[in-house]
Amino acid sequence: MRRLWPLVVALSACSSSTVAVTASSTASTPPVANTATSGPTTTGLPTSAATAGLPTTVLPTTTFAPAPFRVAAAGDIACDPGDGGFHGGAGNSATCAATATADLIDRLAPDAVLALGDLQYDDGAPKKYAASYAPTWGRFESITYPTPGNHDYGTGDLAGYRGQFGSRAGPPDTTWYSAALGPWRLVVLDANCGAVGCSAGTPQAVWLDAEMAAHPDVCTIAIWHQPRFSSGWHGDDTAMQTLWAVLADHHVDVVLQGHDHDYERFDPLDRDGQPTANGIRSFVVGTGGAGLRPFGAPRPGSVVRDWATHGVLMLTLTTGHYDWRFEPVPGETFTDAGSGVCG
Repeated sequence: MRRLWPLVVALSACSSSTVAVTASSTASTPPVANTATSGPTTTGLPTSAATAGLPTTVLPTTTFAPAPFRVAAAGDIACDPGDGGFHGGAGNSATCAATATADLIDRLAPDAVLALGDLQYDDGAPKKYAASYAPTWGRFESITYPTPGNHDYGTGDLAGYRGQFGSRAGPPDTTWYSAALGPWRLVVLDANCGAVGCSAGTPQAVWLDAEMAAHPDVCTIAIWHQPRFSSGWHGDDTAMQTLWAVLADHHVDVVLQGHDHDYERFDPLDRDGQPTANGIRSFVVGTGGAGLRPFGAPRPGSVVRDWATHGVLMLTLTTGHYDWRFEPVPGETFTDAGSGVCG
């Protein structure tokens, strides 16, 4: 897959919890569609009148490029109903912001929602999903593509996760699957490697290699929970190295993860996590509602970091191109935006 990496624009509000390029107080608005591919084009074509000996009339024919496909993504979402900030589901801005981020998604009206794990604290029990996740992000269930986090495994059997999502959680015997996101492909992985296995030769690794080989030269997003590379509270998850390397070898374009309760964007990284022009652009988006946490030392390739803002990452996907923008909840100003090419 040959790619050229474009100029990136990063915006943020200046604060001690934010590292970015320039300051902005831009309000939360949906990303602007890629005008190079989303607008109509008009060409003149002769009618059949010329062949009938009549005067030739050239009528315009309008063709439309495929509509952009818009995705909202975040992880670390619904607080435990026993949390002091739950307030009967109304939540608060510190530890229980799932209502605010769900309302934000309502306004942004995406075509799909990517739920990046730890969807229900503290243990993913069915009653907790029903009380906290279902009334907030559960309203988008018909367009949600989930991946489980370590807290979703808290009951040991993913009962709450499976009960919430049903067939949308993947086949009954696995927690990894693939789907179409408009002109792009989505690959969903399970980073709870102690439960499912992530090393070479495991069912998930074998499936991933075959899945990528079957869809060469397709723009692809991969998602899971525990990030392979992160400057956040938990840091790098080395157990995901085999799967990351498979994705890098197949030139996957974008990876989205959660687990660390912050927002972080990396420049494209190679299979060893070093910056490279032709690598994977990765994001940590653990800003879906749970309490946020500060960073440790920045790791190589980390270019934007914020740990004070709940919100979602919006992606606008078109053929061969994508735009991203971090959308904050009302009252916050941090954002981060840019574009990339793929394919």
